Amino acid sequence: MMLAAAMAISEQQPTRLPEKESPEERKKRLIEAEKNRFKAQGLTEFFYGENSLWALNQKSADKKARLRQWI
Repeated sequence: MMLAAAMAISEQQPTRLPEKESPEERKKRLIEAEKNRFKAQGLTEFFYGENSLWALNQKSADKKARLRQWI
């Protein structure tokens, strides 16, 4: 019975501690996660010069770009 309790406790604890990530790595990971989330929603990335935005189609992308005064 003690063996079962010891095994249950050891399974709950992580086997190793997560490594610290640098701010650059964190920023890169978050950007990649955001891209994957937008792709899962069916959005496409549109570029306006050095700026980009995500939209369903070109028409809605142009509308968003006009609101941001990119075009």
